[in-house]
Amino acid sequence: MTSQAYLVGVGTVKEQLSRYSHSSVLDCTLKHLGLRGESIAEEISMMPWIVMFLLKVALLGPSGDKEIDGREFNRIANDIFHLQSAAADLESGSIELKIRALLLGQMLYQKQTVNGFR
Repeated sequence: MTSQAYLVGVGTVKEQLSRYSHSSVLDCTLKHLGLRGESIAEEISMMPWIVMFLLKVALLGPSGDKEIDGREFNRIANDIFHLQSAAADLESGSIELKIRALLLGQMLYQKQTVNGFR
């Protein structure tokens, strides 16, 4: 996948989310984030970063008049999940520079990792 594929994919996601009201997307986001797994691995597999990105895209776009249900919410979240390889675009450029950008973004959320770098 390329950067162009990512832009097309995000455009499709924006179009899908524009059908649904902001309040219904927020409601599904809060329900999803409120779920608890039996282990940290299970909670991570619920893709909280994807869900927060979905909410951001929805709120930055127009609000529709339909209500989103949990099934549609999860389908759109999975569409976003499958865009990650296009977003990373590991085929071109320096892998070290791309990893550095990833690490800087993640260090804010992983305080134990940040303390390990000191």
